Amino acid sequence: MRSPFWLVPLFAVTCFLAACGGGGGPETTTNPTPKTAVCELQLKYANGSNGGYTINNSLTESVPRQFNTCSIQTIKSASVSLCLDHPQISELTAQLRMPNNITVALDLQNVQPGETCLISGKSFSIPLPINGLPLPTSADRNWTVGVTDTNSVSNQPGYMVGWSMKVEGLE
Repeated sequence: MRSPFWLVPLFAVTCFLAACGGGGGPETTTNPTPKTAVCELQLKYANGSNGGYTINNSLTESVPRQFNTCSIQTIKSASVSLCLDHPQISELTAQLRMPNNITVALDLQNVQPGETCLISGKSFSIPLPINGLPLPTSADRNWTVGVTDTNSVSNQPGYMVGWSMKVEGLE
């Protein structure tokens, strides 16, 4: 019969190996997967209060808006939604003025109207090209949209009721 004292050294060696981690290779660290984030300017009246702006044959711009704290570092997609009340959308052109004062044309002619928005109007969601799009936390941070009625002869009044913007990306 064996002595039970041989278990003590075996137990000590087992504890030592467990404390060492048991592996002999270099430690590897994995980079955490970046988290996705969404930053939005919620749908709001173009003039900042109730109503909107009458669309003329000169550029009608909204009041400037700014994103609150936004942690996006890499933009994956972005879009602007306009709430317009006009009988002939085909007569309108639109643009987004970014914080760097560069404008991007918003193609109203190739998007389908969505649901009714705010008090009156239809929503039009336009995807934005992400190349050259500044991060929502840009230094100046002022974003505006503008609409122009290209038919100066028509007496059909129209309104830029409101707008929103959505940016999706990685933190």
